[in-house]
Amino acid sequence: MKVRLTLALFAATLVSLLAASPSVGALVPRFALDGSPGPSGSYPFDLTDLNGTLLFSAEIERGNELYATSDGRKIRLVRDLLSGPDDGDPSDLTRFGNFVYFLGYEKNAGYEMWRTNGRSASLFAEPSPGPDSSNIDFLTVADGFLYFSAETPAAGRELWKTDGQATTMIQDLNPGPDGSYPRNLTPFDGQLYFTADTPTEGSELFRTDGNTISLVYDVWPGASGSEPNDFAVLGSHLYFSAYQPGSSRELWRTDGVTTALWSDINPGAGYGSPGGMLTSGDRLFFSADDGVNGEEPWSTDGLTTSMVADISPGPDDSNPEDMAPFGNGRMIFNAEDPAHGEEPWVADGSSANLLRDIWPGEQDSGSSEFFFRNGTAYFNARDQAHGRELWASNGTGARLVKDILPGTDGSSPRSFTPYRGDVYFSADDGIRGREIWKLVPADRKVTVKGPRKLRFRPSGRADLKLTCPASEATGPCSGQFRLATASKVPFQGKRRSVTLAGGRFRAAPGKSDTVIVRVSNSERRLLKRVAAARNLNVLARVRDGAGNSARVSIPVRAVMPG
Repeated sequence: MKVRLTLALFAATLVSLLAASPSVGALVPRFALDGSPGPSGSYPFDLTDLNGTLLFSAEIERGNELYATSDGRKIRLVRDLLSGPDDGDPSDLTRFGNFVYFLGYEKNAGYEMWRTNGRSASLFAEPSPGPDSSNIDFLTVADGFLYFSAETPAAGRELWKTDGQATTMIQDLNPGPDGSYPRNLTPFDGQLYFTADTPTEGSELFRTDGNTISLVYDVWPGASGSEPNDFAVLGSHLYFSAYQPGSSRELWRTDGVTTALWSDINPGAGYGSPGGMLTSGDRLFFSADDGVNGEEPWSTDGLTTSMVADISPGPDDSNPEDMAPFGNGRMIFNAEDPAHGEEPWVADGSSANLLRDIWPGEQDSGSSEFFFRNGTAYFNARDQAHGRELWASNGTGARLVKDILPGTDGSSPRSFTPYRGDVYFSADDGIRGREIWKLVPADRKVTVKGPRKLRFRPSGRADLKLTCPASEATGPCSGQFRLATASKVPFQGKRRSVTLAGGRFRAAPGKSDTVIVRVSNSERRLLKRVAAARNLNVLARVRDGAGNSARVSIPVRAVMPG
């Protein structure tokens, strides 16, 4: 019995170790930028890449302002929008052309639209001049324009655009100060589709080519409005959720010419309530309730529509959420079932599979912030031992990538953003507060560098400088070395390789450790008299913080005094 238990324990331990080990090609987290040294953190947000410059808002000395890095190593202030310690509060960073447009506060203008080239920033658009804000929202790039919603006293909230030069309201769709409240801005077929309110149509589907606005279709004729939402493009159609008496809220689609009910998921007056639309490859995923199985994941390929899986059997809801693409035609998402609670799942068009019960039993891991890169999805999830931490899945199982904040609190990684070939994100390690980290290829090698020449003093002392390369992501480089002749030389009556000195070293990435070596009088005479003896090797055994180790041989020429 004891042997069986031991084998079972060994097997369980092995499975756990394999699940936690990164696969070849997987990314690992490394600390990147400390905006506010110390435990308070700078709380970086809205990370956005502009031609090799990473822009973000952060709280560093001057309140919450706009900052940037151009090399991933140093942070600089781009603009103190609101001078002093008060917050300019930049947000909604949106790339358009060679600028990033964003919303920010300045006391004379209120909260308006700014733009930056990565070096400086200036106020760009103020639809409602003066200290009162225009309440700009929904910045969306489509077909050569940056569209947005803005509010003025005369027209209320309407649709605006800019080409980077001129900024204008497209049309006062609901004439007068009430406004049409454009929302759900979505590029499709060379135009911008959106939801808006008018007195005659209510809340319905509209579109613009940048010059005029037109009604696409009055789903619920009259002034009541169908309130279209959850827009997503699949192939030659725009899909959306809308309400119509008789079929209630169901899945609709339009190709710009014909608009029609596509799937009556909960037939009759029941609400199918499709939501969370996500396109992955040639398939559209969404959540819906057919009135029998509760809210579950569904999909369509543009030909047929069906439930993917009844994750929570019977009428109970699995509440699929945080849906994200996971390769071509698949998605990763968070869902709930009675046995496992809320956990990460993966689905194609015909089935769904639990990736891992991260917090075993009915407790919820609450997986979210899914980001797909090179065949692997990275996300945050929580368990009892680690709190909310960084996890990854290649579609089969899931593994803890790193416990960035050791213990049960969790580092809560979020805001994954591609930059300079890596993936940057924010996390709190409990030492530096919430700062910027990055996902990089796993460091699988280590080395150390030395000088070409080693100059000895008359006393026999030399200063050997061993350097850890700046590219060593998992430093420090540390280990042992010995200094020896490169070949056999005549010494004390024999030809031999002579070891002259040895010791330990430790150096941070990009730094050097200077180790003092001393040779004896007989060794000093050898080096002076025998030219071949002055060809030396530094033989080092080096390791790094990731557990990588290597044996390194560094050729060096001894230089003797006078």
